[in-house]
Amino acid sequence: PTTMYKGHFRTDTFNENNPEIQMNNWVEPTLYNNGSTDIYVNGMKLKPQGILRLGPANVEMKGTVHIRFPEEGNHDVKVNYVIIEKPCP
Repeated sequence: PTTMYKGHFRTDTFNENNPEIQMNNWVEPTLYNNGSTDIYVNGMKLKPQGILRLGPANVEMKGTVHIRFPEEGNHDVKVNYVIIEKPCP
C-alpha cells in the first residue's frame, strides 16, 4: 500500500532583493515567473509566465538555486512547495 503523508503547502516570493532560494526538505518545488521580464535560474532562461520544476516528484530537495534578474521591469517569482510533517496513521 501507498504511504500517505501530512504536509504544509507554502509559497515563497523572490525578486532582485531576495534572489537566492534555499531549499530545505522541500517536496516538488515549482517556480513561477510572474514578472514581466526574462529571468535566469541557475543560468537557464525562463520567460515571463514560465514555470520550472526545481525537483522530481516524491523527493525532499535540499540546495541553493540562484535567480538572476538582468532586465528592468516587474520581478515577481513565486515558488510553491510542500514540507512533510509526518506519515498519516
